[in-house]
Amino acid sequence: EAAKQKDDHVQAAVEGIAEQMSQHLEKTLETGTALSASIDGMSSALGEYCAAHERTMHSVQERAGAFARECARERAEYRSLYEAAQREQEAEREAMQGHVLEAVRSSLE
Repeated sequence: EAAKQKDDHVQAAVEGIAEQMSQHLEKTLETGTALSASIDGMSSALGEYCAAHERTMHSVQERAGAFARECARERAEYRSLYEAAQREQEAEREAMQGHVLEAVRSSLE
């Protein structure tokens, strides 16, 4: 009878340990599943952030390129206007010199 009680006691202890291990494994599985879902969510969010950042950078590069082209066009336009103004001033100076020379000649004659 004592041996049977000892076997029943050992059996109950083993079943108790098995139940505790089963519950622990179940909680570990739940925690692992939750962590996996959390990591998937963070990975997805990071992917979306990176894609948005890439689109933003592409847009910035496009705008910077357009701005650089506009600056080059305006610089060329201003250079052309400056050169035309210089030619006009030179022509006026030459015309004025011609008038002065003509006036000097006329006064000498």
